Amino acid sequence: MMKQQFFTIDLKQPVIISQQAATAGAHQSLDYISGSSILGLVAGKIYNELSQEEAFNVFHSGKIRFLNALPTSNNEIGYPVPLSLHNFKGETYLEEKNILASQVFDVSNITDGELKNRQPVQLRNFYINSFGQKITPIKEQTLKTAIDKNHNRAANGQLFGYEALSKGQQLQFSVQADDDINEGLWQKIVQSLDGTAHLGRSRSSQFGKVEICKVDNKPNQKPKADKILTLWLLSDMCLQDNNQITLLPQPAQLGLPDGTKWLSDKSFVRTRRYSIFNNYRKHYDKERQVIVQGSVLRYQLPDNVNFDEVVKTLEQGIGLYTEQGLGQVLINPEILQQTYPTWINNSTKQQVGQVTEIVEPKTQLVQTLTRRVNAIAFGVKPKQLANEIFVQLGGKINSARRFHGVRYASNFESVGQQAPSRTQFGGLKELANRFRNDSSKLWHELANETNGFLYVKNVQETDNRQSGKLYKNSGWDLTFDTQDNQNLGTFLLKQLSNYKQESYFPQIIGELAVLGMSNEWEKVCLGLNKEDAEGADK
Repeated sequence: MMKQQFFTIDLKQPVIISQQAATAGAHQSLDYISGSSILGLVAGKIYNELSQEEAFNVFHSGKIRFLNALPTSNNEIGYPVPLSLHNFKGETYLEEKNILASQVFDVSNITDGELKNRQPVQLRNFYINSFGQKITPIKEQTLKTAIDKNHNRAANGQLFGYEALSKGQQLQFSVQADDDINEGLWQKIVQSLDGTAHLGRSRSSQFGKVEICKVDNKPNQKPKADKILTLWLLSDMCLQDNNQITLLPQPAQLGLPDGTKWLSDKSFVRTRRYSIFNNYRKHYDKERQVIVQGSVLRYQLPDNVNFDEVVKTLEQGIGLYTEQGLGQVLINPEILQQTYPTWINNSTKQQVGQVTEIVEPKTQLVQTLTRRVNAIAFGVKPKQLANEIFVQLGGKINSARRFHGVRYASNFESVGQQAPSRTQFGGLKELANRFRNDSSKLWHELANETNGFLYVKNVQETDNRQSGKLYKNSGWDLTFDTQDNQNLGTFLLKQLSNYKQESYFPQIIGELAVLGMSNEWEKVCLGLNKEDAEGADK
């Protein structure tokens, strides 16, 4: 019986696992951590401690297999969505992140009558777990510039970008070993993986830091015997025919018994080509042509087949590079045994498992895309309202300048006062991002009388409360009239209260914050904006 140990990987920094052998321009990252990266990590730690025979067995023979690290949800590993699953174009198949089993189907089992002039669309580019939950790893973009080492400065015209898996996510993988591998050697491999490590590209920068932990092994479910053999590829597969790479998964290339027939009309195959970087040789290995993970292969087995022997052969990996996690399959998975998939009931799992918090990357790209999505959902209304409120704030600033006798082109510090700074508006933007899906919580953070961001305490409260010091320097306490509570914070809260229950309320705050962090606000505070001066007290 083969040995197997499961691990989790928690991303402490973004991790770059390049899809292609590109050396310039933008790098597109995989949405999983490849087995070759994990193998390289172990090799870097223990290769020099091993004998020649041990090193061959661990890293080259295929007797030990470092599988891909795949994303998780509720502590349950997700697998690449089977390419046999489809839904109808224009029809939803999701309820939050749960895939509706009644809305997805194996298109090879659908008759023309069932189609009813509807167009099937293949499910792609995400992962699913055994509970039918959709898992989409989060990526982020980072721009870099090359350094001119001769002049110790940024090189001209050498701007490039990195795509990376965002920090805060969790993945899971396992290491397998044939039963004839020495126990001491096996334990050395397992121990080398446990702890803090660095994976992927640009590890000397702000990328690649991860925490790897052993987790309890999960029992492998025994595949159900059937004359129709279904293989769901959990990783890419590289096949060889007469020492030549082939993309046709004929039975002989998979080690299946004589008489097995490939059911091409029931199979779903995609391919790709790539090269991986060999850090030891400081060069890319030769190009690989592979059948892509998520592909579904079906075969008809002969009548006299020993199904247990077929399973044993396939579980050791198929094709080339099995030591790097290629050629891993699920055999006769339950969800692919009928037209419509079946999921395990996850009600009990949700009680014991915790959803891994995924931190949305704070990159310019994500922020731009978020604004575009919001613009589609709410139109231009939030921006228009924010502009109107900003103009009104500008008018109150001009009233405050006259009230306090601030000279032209001077700031409020000349009279011992202060207007809200860029930092204050930055705080507004942070709150808008944090509570972008909850208007009521955002309003509470702005207006509550304990520590509300815009709530201004009166003189007595400021004197009696220790936290009152914070409000003296916020700028929101800036007065513009002799009447009580005529300050910027109170004014702004009054304006915003009209929209506090609207779903687009966070977008108003976000747009307002952007305006407040602009040069335009500085002009307003210095009295240099003619339009705001004219709008004072309107």
